[in-house]
Amino acid sequence: MGEQMTSQGMPEPFETIDQQIDSGDFSAAERALAQQAEAPELQEMLRIKLDVRRGGTDAALAMQRLVALMRNHTKLPKAIELYREVSALAYRQRQSSLAHSHPPPPDHETS
Repeated sequence: MGEQMTSQGMPEPFETIDQQIDSGDFSAAERALAQQAEAPELQEMLRIKLDVRRGGTDAALAMQRLVALMRNHTKLPKAIELYREVSALAYRQRQSSLAHSHPPPPDHETS
């Protein structure tokens, strides 16, 4: 079956599923993903995004999954954008390696 690419570079129906996740329609996105048999790498990327947006996985674990996926599929549409989102979330949640290896300096109060 030929996949038609959208202007954003993701083939249908994955672009629609991505939009469902972005709009917060997680149930519809999950149902649509469950019906897909093609493009397992796109399915996995969208499952990661769904898990993160839903709050079902922590950002550090999602980053690990996404990096492993990106290593095997270097031209995955929208993967870099998702990586940036998850990385920023991990940093905000103090789960990123930068937060752990470079804590802020102690606050020295002078009185």
